[in-house]
Amino acid sequence: MTEKRTTLHALKWSTLGHILPQVVSPFIAIYIARLLCPEAFGLIAIATIVISFLQIFLARGFTTALIQKQGNEKEIYRTADFIFSFNLIMSSIFYLIILFSSSAIAQFFHNPEAKLVVSILSLSLIIRAFGDVQLAMLQKNMDFKSIFYRQIVPISSLLIVTLPLASLGYGVWALVIGQLVSNILAAIILWGKASGNQDLILVLKTI
Repeated sequence: MTEKRTTLHALKWSTLGHILPQVVSPFIAIYIARLLCPEAFGLIAIATIVISFLQIFLARGFTTALIQKQGNEKEIYRTADFIFSFNLIMSSIFYLIILFSSSAIAQFFHNPEAKLVVSILSLSLIIRAFGDVQLAMLQKNMDFKSIFYRQIVPISSLLIVTLPLASLGYGVWALVIGQLVSNILAAIILWGKASGNQDLILVLKTI
């Protein structure tokens, strides 16, 4: 009975975490789109293409393996430590590559403004690396309630950061700052939830 109740509890939060952002986010995004020019979204699209391409080479497959990994706690924590270190190092290297290649990227897309946007938004590579292991361990422990709080962060950032900045005329920087704040808050939430999870505490002690 307890196992069934746990499964239903996890299913409830997992479903809510997937549905709520998909229902609410489009309405907020549409309103923000009315405030910004198409060029702003074009610049974000350029940065997103570059970042998404480099993320392919990060250890996303490793985090999936961590979720599925069986064995004693020591092995799991060692794996988690390796994935965290690998992601952080590779993310930093990729960020430096983007930083020094930003001029060439801007020339390739024929948009000089893309240089600064790509350079700053690419910081999200490093920020996300701080939360990958924590998120994987929460998934492994089926702690979907904690994951839910992380999933609603983008909605909150749109409302609290992006929308006000867009209304004040910050243009593309409303999107850039909103995205970075979203990533930072997500990482903070994951680490905060980790502090209340014994498995994650042990992972953090190995880092």
